[in-house]
Amino acid sequence: MPDLLKRIREDYPNLVIELTSDTSSSLATQLVSGHIDVSFQTTGVSGSDMANVPPGSLPMRWMASPALNLSAQALTEAELAAYPVISFARHSPPHEFLTGLFAASGDVQVQINCLSSVAAIIRLVVDGFGIAVLPPAFVMRELEAGQLQLLQVTHRVPALPLVAAFRRTPDSLLSESITRLALNVVLEFSLKHGPDFAQFPPTDETISRA
Repeated sequence: MPDLLKRIREDYPNLVIELTSDTSSSLATQLVSGHIDVSFQTTGVSGSDMANVPPGSLPMRWMASPALNLSAQALTEAELAAYPVISFARHSPPHEFLTGLFAASGDVQVQINCLSSVAAIIRLVVDGFGIAVLPPAFVMRELEAGQLQLLQVTHRVPALPLVAAFRRTPDSLLSESITRLALNVVLEFSLKHGPDFAQFPPTDETISRA
């Protein structure tokens, strides 16, 4: 996001930018009602006049504070469930993955705490309150500083999809331009840091309707 904001200011120095952070479902509602112009979220927005652009995806990994002294061996679902799990908001793709994972594991009791603030999730995991599935791209500084460690698990963790959405209207050219800037930012980030941090679509993506 900081790189994208820098690009927007360079291309549109007189543009007034107002940011809002919320769950994907709430952002979709605000987008449909016209209260926001462009939304960056994890799910597409339905509507005949909606354009959904997939800028790429962010690989997700289980991680924890080194203070928990978790084994370097691959952890099973039962071993993960021994710790509080901190999740993205309820009904988000990461939360649905977690609920499905533990439900399929049989008689496993797990405590899943849902937060809408990624910053709060990161803070709690760094402090050792629990463990979480997060994109390494979100915690590069914490990983480099040794505040977080990546965990080995016995299952595959799906990547976090990214979706840029806006309403197609006669005056939506600015929203489309900002979306294209976002595509370039994700591409450059993935080229710089590699597929473990960001995965750009392997083919050219076109702006399409939902």
